[in-house]
Amino acid sequence: MRTDLTFKINFPKFKSEIKTFSFNYGLHIIFGEGGVGKTSLLRSLAGEGIGNENFMVTEIRSSGDFYIVSQNPDDQIFCRTLQGEISFTPECYGMEPAEIAQVIKKGFELFPYKLNSELNPSYLSGGEKEMLNLITTMQIDAKIILIDDGLSFLSDKNKTKFLDILSKWSKKKKKIILWATSEIRDVKFSKNRLRLELFKLSYFKQIPKLNYKSMTPSSGYLNLDCENISFNYNKNIILNNFCLKITHCRSLGVTGENGIGKTTIAKLFSKILKPKSGMLNITINGYEVSSIGYFDQFPEKLIQYRTIDELLKTMINNKIFDPKIFSVFKKRLFRFQIIWDHIKNKRAKDISWVTLRLLILVIMTHCNYELLVLAEPTFGLGMEQRIILRSYLNESMVSKHLIIVSHDYNFVNSICDQTFNMNSMLMNNKNNVETDGF
Repeated sequence: MRTDLTFKINFPKFKSEIKTFSFNYGLHIIFGEGGVGKTSLLRSLAGEGIGNENFMVTEIRSSGDFYIVSQNPDDQIFCRTLQGEISFTPECYGMEPAEIAQVIKKGFELFPYKLNSELNPSYLSGGEKEMLNLITTMQIDAKIILIDDGLSFLSDKNKTKFLDILSKWSKKKKKIILWATSEIRDVKFSKNRLRLELFKLSYFKQIPKLNYKSMTPSSGYLNLDCENISFNYNKNIILNNFCLKITHCRSLGVTGENGIGKTTIAKLFSKILKPKSGMLNITINGYEVSSIGYFDQFPEKLIQYRTIDELLKTMINNKIFDPKIFSVFKKRLFRFQIIWDHIKNKRAKDISWVTLRLLILVIMTHCNYELLVLAEPTFGLGMEQRIILRSYLNESMVSKHLIIVSHDYNFVNSICDQTFNMNSMLMNNKNNVETDGF
């Protein structure tokens, strides 16, 4: 049998035997909890290291070059327009203008809906950026594609679509795809699947299921009234006469497909964006909400070039974070295996994306916000981490109200007392709700 990639891996701390793994062309999945070293493994295969504190990767033999699809989709986007991004690689390869035009046409056809070719990629949601990156990845000549959680912002529908496209492409072009993921449900997409743990890398024998225990949220006093809201980015209409009314909610979940407008809704609810027309009123206990915290899909935007300690001091100076609860904050960080003294002097680029996202989320739950709007809070988290996060957010709801915007239906439905599906415009709730179309 032909083998296109072989490597050996050893876990010296655990005195395990050295194991050899071999891969042929096609789609292969590596599942692991966030923080077990999936990124280190992929980068080691690409020649950017030899492992991490738990394992060593040696004797890598491959039949071609490697290409990494980063966990953070922004890392792979360089151009000012969608068309420029899709045409960048063929232009670098020296293709003829007619060939480039065909690449652009086929690239846009892979999106599940029409997008403006002149749109700046910064206006895309996380899922749309991931789709763009997968489209441009299929233009690369590299033999081995390493995907580092690069589909975690995608809905189940779009993930299934793009994995089917990638699988067919890999077989046609004789490519090897190693896809590392923290979502246990993803292992269903390939029979070639492994599990990375702190002490071993092994093939799956039995796929565990993620089951959330029932919980009862605190009584809710959040009222939200959207009346004929419209919003657009340039010529792209996102919302048109959108109406939604809820009462007595503790935690509102907003779900839907990529591109349906979830990110826009999150930023409107957070008052980061203003409607082009219409009225939005958010109250708690009958009073207008004055302090809203927004957890962005890309949390490094909050930190910018500061260290974590500098960010927290800025929040303290602005009276957003109460220094009296600092010791409690550090203890709660440790629930996610984050030690404050180990990360306080680091910048965003020096911290893994999963750790950074959890860190910012825990900071925000300790700030003086009445309402927290969380965009895709489960990104990159494994089974155990999602269970811990769910328990933690449930505890936080004793003093705060939440709006969770995500394509993770299972998580949203397990923690929110009311959920709104933007695809069907339907609510699942225990209270009074009125909705109307886009």
